Amino acid sequence: MEQLGIISVVTTSEYATPAVPVIKQDCSIQICGDYKTTVNPCLDVDRYPLPKVDALFTALSG
Repeated sequence: MEQLGIISVVTTSEYATPAVPVIKQDCSIQICGDYKTTVNPCLDVDRYPLPKVDALFTALSG
């Protein structure tokens, strides 16, 4: 595709998520985003996760 002028090589980008090609079992290619360098550092970690449903029902039943 690069030779046809459809895509071009980019060495670095300050704002874009890197694209990662994944070859599937049927030999097709799926383009995925690698968010560990762009989005993930901006996320707030949930420090107080919700309890599991089983624990809630046990607590409610007494």
